Amino acid sequence: MSLIAKPGEALERYVTELETDYLHWYEFSVKLNFGGWQVAQTTAMLASFGAAVLAALLTEEQFKTFSVGRIFLVILPLVASLASTVLGQMRPREIMLVRDAGREAIQNLIAEARATYPGIMDNDAEIAAYHQQLVKRVSAIEQAQSMEFAKASAAQRTTAAST
Repeated sequence: MSLIAKPGEALERYVTELETDYLHWYEFSVKLNFGGWQVAQTTAMLASFGAAVLAALLTEEQFKTFSVGRIFLVILPLVASLASTVLGQMRPREIMLVRDAGREAIQNLIAEARATYPGIMDNDAEIAAYHQQLVKRVSAIEQAQSMEFAKASAAQRTTAAST
């Protein structure tokens, strides 16, 4: 990585880095956690409902023998319990919300930088100062993200310890 002598070019590269690296990472994290939350939530709900329906439909004879229905009556609540445990321990919804706040903050900084640059593009000192300010603000967002993630992780450990 080489240093860039022109402040405008340096700022442009930094904003591009925010778009391609930071924003992309936050968007991916939000999608991943949302997908995990949806899958676990849907699995828990369907497996629980399926077990209840199956229990209502099984005959007395099927309960007495080693039938497929009886096996599913054991497996479905286990699947529901596993999915519920994933939701409770990994907290994908909470982490998704933390990452989405980070995504929004980075997206706002990118938009602000694009709006600010035309007004300062003829003044290298202002560009350099704005660039430094932008770096500090991104750092603050990253620190806030770390703290919020740690809180969600602590909640995970607290929940695990109490069960």
